Amino acid sequence: MSITIDFQKITGIFQIPTLRSCTPIDSGHINDSFLAETAQGKFVCQRLSHTRYTAAQLRMLEQNYRLYTVACEHSSADWQYPQWLQTGSGEYLYEDEAGDHWRMYPYIAGEAKSGDMTLEEITACGEGLARLHLLLSTFPAKPQAVYPHLYDLEYHYKEYLKQEHSNSRRIPEPDKAITQKIQGFLQLSYRRNSVIHGDAKVGNMLFSEGRVIAWIDLDTLMPGSRLEDMADCIRSCCQGALSESAVIEAFLQGYRHIDSHLLTEEEIALLPQILQKIRFTLGLRYYTDHLAGNLYFHEQYPGQSLEKANRLLL
Repeated sequence: MSITIDFQKITGIFQIPTLRSCTPIDSGHINDSFLAETAQGKFVCQRLSHTRYTAAQLRMLEQNYRLYTVACEHSSADWQYPQWLQTGSGEYLYEDEAGDHWRMYPYIAGEAKSGDMTLEEITACGEGLARLHLLLSTFPAKPQAVYPHLYDLEYHYKEYLKQEHSNSRRIPEPDKAITQKIQGFLQLSYRRNSVIHGDAKVGNMLFSEGRVIAWIDLDTLMPGSRLEDMADCIRSCCQGALSESAVIEAFLQGYRHIDSHLLTEEEIALLPQILQKIRFTLGLRYYTDHLAGNLYFHEQYPGQSLEKANRLLL
């Protein structure tokens, strides 16, 4: 049974009384997002499903948001970020009758990039991620990982092994690729002592006049490796006709233009291998979810997760 959402009530609780319209916008894998147009301007209204979050995770989200807010407020950079509204009682999250939690923040006007990108745009991505990493390095404390295993290959491999009885959905080719490649990727060694975005794809950046002005979807902030953030961002830039080496070079040009000391030369030399590891990890996640019956990733059509898994693993 579908439940009608009372957006007028929700926006009113966040002290935005005059709602004109509220329409779905492209959602991620976790939250449902809506664009609320009001007399006070445009806002993003997000539902955090109670089936996805524990009470402890919701507290982590708020704590991480406060860390990011402090860092942004003390930064001299021209940087925008989702600024959560508060309810009339001073809360950042509102719990509805279904047990779901809602938050709102002003809509950030910017251009999202996807698909075929130019070298200049990829260089801007590198600059944008370096600016973010510099900002995150000023955190007074480490954030708590709400989703601690996003880049954790060992964890995802164990989840894959748990699906050993999903024979009706199993495909020989990805299974063979996983067996052949897993140990090499697990043996890669590099630093994981930084604060990172955790889901550093191009779709989580907003651009204006050729530069990154904001990062969105900050729920994934966590301790980790800058190399993995960089590799994930590069992966998402490799959607067009440009060669992988050209994308890496353009990205590094932008990243190192902002700060050439965030990474050592030895770490930069590892980047192509980390890129392959990130692709493999994401492919493993898609394939494992396919075996489990598509419990995590939203599919736009049947078989989409398997299709993505094959593209990333094979």
